[in-house]
Amino acid sequence: MARDIEDRLADSIQQAVAMASHPEEVPVNMYEADEAYVVMVPLPGVMPDDVTLEVDGKRLHIRAEMRTPAIKAYLIHEWHYGPYERWIDVPDDCSGDIESSFGNGQLAVRLMRS
Repeated sequence: MARDIEDRLADSIQQAVAMASHPEEVPVNMYEADEAYVVMVPLPGVMPDDVTLEVDGKRLHIRAEMRTPAIKAYLIHEWHYGPYERWIDVPDDCSGDIESSFGNGQLAVRLMRS
């Protein structure tokens, strides 16, 4: 029994290290509004201070990190604790200015139009 728990803990640690070294690409929804394009990103469990947004030329770069809880000997471990990352090509008429809000586990990014 103790050996089984040790094996599970070792597997959990290896899985956490592997996940942390490869950012997961988050899904997004993007739609057109009157003065901006809006990108919606689901980031449940992520704190607003752990999100970084950059516009690099004609690409939006989103990075986020979920703070990892204490390591446990999981029986099932399917949640990915980040980092998360996504590059999105932005339309040509974007000015490069962005606004963002974060609530209910969703990030909303407004890419302002020129």
